[in-house]
Order: sequence, then structure tokens, then C-alpha cells
Amino acid sequence: MPVLIFCAKSTQNHWTKMNTNCNPCQAMPTRDADPGHLLSVKQQAARMQSLLLKLSPRQRLAISLWAYYDASILDIARTLQIEVNAANQLLHRAKANLKILLKEKP
Repeated sequence: MPVLIFCAKSTQNHWTKMNTNCNPCQAMPTRDADPGHLLSVKQQAARMQSLLLKLSPRQRLAISLWAYYDASILDIARTLQIEVNAANQLLHRAKANLKILLKEKP
């Protein structure tokens, strides 16, 4: 399953589903990882799930389809039975709102 992470590298802030610009150990622990690191990853995953629940149902669905099911904007539009441009705006708003929520203290 892809992992949704927010990558903040220098001036380039973006959402990613695990790419070469992001540190893989942040999202995908190995068997040899220390217990403290594993706990941190689990806490981050739990926080992300709780933040996703704060989004509107349509935004949550759009970002979940994109992040976890690798859906394209066209796939999201078809699933929600909306125009492609509306799906693009919906996904953009979902990412922006999630970014705002991430900046809040847990």
C-alpha cells in the first residue's frame, strides 16, 4: 500500500506517495529499525488518520483515492460523478487543508 507523507525539502513543499526526494525511512520502517523509531512511525500514521477524519467526506475520499489507490484525477472524477476540473480542485483543497491541519500542534 502506498504511504502518504508530506515532504518538506528546502523550498519545495509537496505531497507524495513515496518518491526519491523523500527519506524512505520516515514512512517505511524495516525489521531492524529501533523500537523508538517504529513507535514514532506508528504515532505519525495514527495522527495522519485522525487528521484525515477532520476533512470533509468528499475531500477525504478524494485524497484517499489518490494516495492509497493511486487514482488519477479522472478516476476521482468518475468515482464522485463530477467534472474533472472539480475533482482537481477538490483534491487540491484536500491537500491544502491537510497541510494546514499538519501545522497545528497534536
